[in-house]
Amino acid sequence: MFSVMKDNLHKGEPLIIHYNKGFAIIFLILGPLLFLAQLFLMSYDIRVSGLISMVTAIFVTIIGFRYLRGAYFEFYKGRIELKNLYGVTVKKHEFSSIEQLSFIDGKIYLEKDGKSKRIRLSKMMSRQDEWDQFIYMITKDDYTKELHND
Repeated sequence: MFSVMKDNLHKGEPLIIHYNKGFAIIFLILGPLLFLAQLFLMSYDIRVSGLISMVTAIFVTIIGFRYLRGAYFEFYKGRIELKNLYGVTVKKHEFSSIEQLSFIDGKIYLEKDGKSKRIRLSKMMSRQDEWDQFIYMITKDDYTKELHND
């Protein structure tokens, strides 16, 4: 399985790390619950205006669908692209060698020009299996050394 990922990276295809499904489920449950609660309140008191609450509930549900389908970040052979919920790249971290990336105490660092810069990626925000694949790719546990310049 990991050799397939390496082949894809060499072809220029990214390793896509999606958002954690747990966040999606929370938002997908919370949105309709808020909507139904507002309908319930409006049915008992005609004076209650719930338009803002209903729009908020719909927005929360849409966010849930975005978390369910969206990519958190994409890992290419020479860069990491952070995405927003709409799939637009909001930040790029470029590197010439995968050796510049390090994983220390659960955090990702990029060595550039003699300085170490933390890349703000979170295991909690990522799907576990995809995060594990990403960490495997950037650590020295890469037994074939295909991506590392040794």
